[in-house]
Amino acid sequence: MMDPEGLRQAFLADLRPGLLKSTYVPWNGKTGNYWYAQSPFAAMRILQDYLWASQLQDAMKKDLWSDADGWFLNLYPDGTRRLVRSYHQFELLDNGMLSMSQQRQLIGHLKEGEFLGPYGMYSISKADLTHWDQEDADFGGGGQYAGEPLRVSESLYRLGQSELAWGILARCTRWAEHFPYIPQSIFTDFPGNTQVEMPLEISAGGGVQAIVFGVFGLRPHDDGSLEILPSYHHELGQARMTGYRFRGHTYDVVMGPWDYQVYRDNKLAAQNTYGQAAEFSKP
Repeated sequence: MMDPEGLRQAFLADLRPGLLKSTYVPWNGKTGNYWYAQSPFAAMRILQDYLWASQLQDAMKKDLWSDADGWFLNLYPDGTRRLVRSYHQFELLDNGMLSMSQQRQLIGHLKEGEFLGPYGMYSISKADLTHWDQEDADFGGGGQYAGEPLRVSESLYRLGQSELAWGILARCTRWAEHFPYIPQSIFTDFPGNTQVEMPLEISAGGGVQAIVFGVFGLRPHDDGSLEILPSYHHELGQARMTGYRFRGHTYDVVMGPWDYQVYRDNKLAAQNTYGQAAEFSKP
């Protein structure tokens, strides 16, 4: 419901291949005569959520946003509104519902003494003395759910905040010095985890996304085109990503201090300065 346009596209994706002719639409879009009663109800739920979504966004911004705090307040069953500085709110950064001022104020909290620590992010800001603790590492304050700082980093890259995005991602790379694989939760002040949580976490893929789509700037589009716009940081030195496959071609990206090169099917296809995108139309 935080992404009305996404809900709209999900609803239309079922209508286009023929939901009105067949209630079951498989993943490949090839409809048949199969009757699956759950599909119409799921489609109706998506439609209802879409119609409600804009109201929810308007209500959040009107009733819960605090300019004084640069944050959304929590609404409790008794009607009170209280400030809880949880890193969950950074999920809103690139979903399109925030004004530029709200986006800027939220990003302003991504700093030392609030959400940033030596090994990533605090799940509750250290400035929130009421709720911060070390008991529930990934959501209580002292640590982080491993996927969250990686997802926040990727969002910041998409917003053009590459310096801050790298600052978060670089903290997370320190995990590799202490863990053979990325666990569910990691303390932010020191390299440890709670031992009782899941030892292996699939959300580590968020780090891959931040590197592939953020650092190396690979941005595939729905129309079949590919845009490549890397974000360089001096700590990288020279960085190379090879073997990205997209629509029958392979792409390699080589980043140096001054410019970057893109190789398509092992042939140099672009050599640009940073800030200048390399664009490849649909084959």
